[in-house]
Amino acid sequence: MPENQGTVPSGEVNWDRYNLAVAMRDSGHVAEALDEIRKLTHFASDPNEKATLLANEVVCLRLMGRFEEAWGALKQAYPLVPECSPTYVFLGFHESRLLFDQLRGEEALRRVEGLLSHCADTLQELEAKDTYENLQSLRGILLVQLNRSAEARPILEAAASYEPAWDWVSYSLGLCYLDLGQLDEAKRRFREALDLGVSGALELRTHYRLGIIYFEQESHGWARQEFETCLSLKEERDPSRRNIYEWLAATCHALGQYDEAAKYSKLANQG
Repeated sequence: MPENQGTVPSGEVNWDRYNLAVAMRDSGHVAEALDEIRKLTHFASDPNEKATLLANEVVCLRLMGRFEEAWGALKQAYPLVPECSPTYVFLGFHESRLLFDQLRGEEALRRVEGLLSHCADTLQELEAKDTYENLQSLRGILLVQLNRSAEARPILEAAASYEPAWDWVSYSLGLCYLDLGQLDEAKRRFREALDLGVSGALELRTHYRLGIIYFEQESHGWARQEFETCLSLKEERDPSRRNIYEWLAATCHALGQYDEAAKYSKLANQG
């Protein structure tokens, strides 16, 4: 999800340095960005500015998997701002994101829906527009993960129009339509996610589900290509490669490539 930066008020903080730190973080230099943001936080005297900087520390710490420290930064930040202020809901979004990354989906959804309900007036302010859109996007994603695709669909369809586009929204819409049996629309959304640059585990999941859709639609050549892409994204000793081998065996058999099917079936059984 695009990480909005929060309120950037005037004050003692050097916001040019802050913007450079955010750019550094977004380009993958997270540890260096965290160090720079912490220096700015140390000298911030305005409570709202300090809370904004602490929220951005949370982003860096979350990206680095340092969850306990991220929770500590949130604990410092919340008392600095009034409840339901724009900075408070900005903090609330990053708390929800932290829960999401820790696979605490039900807690994350409760937090998101609580903010959308109790801070509704604040979230209608122009200053909170990015936070509102991020909360709605995360809400839709969480609903899909909790097997509530029918509820998630209209939320995610709206979220797909937000700028900048987020690959997780397109991926989740793909899952949503797959759950609802609309394979062509699911395929379109997964392709859209790939065009937006999904990476890591999400890229693999996207290709895997595209392979299943192509197989179900009897486009076996395309299915094989997707499953072979999945193999290229997996570590050699990853036990979950077995599922990919099984799909490849079935796909090759459907293509009449029986030697290849036997090879993949053997690899699946070895797993």
